Amino acid sequence: MAPVHTETKQPQKQDTVTQPLPHLENAAYIHYDPIPHLAASPEEIRDFEKLLKDSFKGLPCDPYCSDGRFKVYSRSVVIPWESKQVVRECPPYENVPGVDHPAVPYNQGAFNPECEGLRRWYKPVPSSLINHPLFQRLILMDVSLCDWNEDEKRHPILVGIHLNKITATKDRPVGVVTPNFLHQDGHKFSFVHLIDRVNCVGGENFISGVLNAGESPHDVDQSEIMDRFYMYNFLETFGVYDDKCSHHAEGITRENTEMDAERLVIVFDIEPMAPLGTPL
Repeated sequence: MAPVHTETKQPQKQDTVTQPLPHLENAAYIHYDPIPHLAASPEEIRDFEKLLKDSFKGLPCDPYCSDGRFKVYSRSVVIPWESKQVVRECPPYENVPGVDHPAVPYNQGAFNPECEGLRRWYKPVPSSLINHPLFQRLILMDVSLCDWNEDEKRHPILVGIHLNKITATKDRPVGVVTPNFLHQDGHKFSFVHLIDRVNCVGGENFISGVLNAGESPHDVDQSEIMDRFYMYNFLETFGVYDDKCSHHAEGITRENTEMDAERLVIVFDIEPMAPLGTPL
């Protein structure tokens, strides 16, 4: 497992690109601010920020990676050829053996060595959040920034919705993500939206080449680091083209050691449901 690097001093905030919206058609990754493009008033954005932050209160422990990690997960579908696109929530499974609640399966295959080939069952994201108009706009914006070929646009698009929280505490002074090194997600596209940082030091994001997956960003030649940046602002986002890069978020520690630290993100993994070898 790659070592965790932490900062001893809070870095300066960095400006994010807000105009125009970048696109993954000719990029391995993009880093941007979606808020100016949500067609929402300042009051609506404030209410949306409160809703999202409140959605992380009482988030259940991740039963598979429970060392300071908390998670819910759902799946949804977008139909690209609809004149008015909407995000349709996929219902959770009922009566899963060994699981005492409705649950949604998630399996990264070989892309997460901590849970390799394991079908993980998570409590679903609340329907009220998935169906919120601004949440739907955020998903549809990310879908529009992906690089789709003609055949993929003729099939439904699957969107995984992850609410992820990591924490650092007195007993566990470093909070880390899984997997804790440069990696690919195993989905065609992934988007990470920052919701909040509370009492955090660290959490730097790294983008590198695909051949560096499995390595610590501090162990690879720094010329192979495409970018490194911190995210501080509500909904600040980066998106990755999984075949073109690897990425990693460093662990967090506590700025004020009398308080816990938290980093809250929403991740959308986005991929076509087009079958291999059978164009439509």
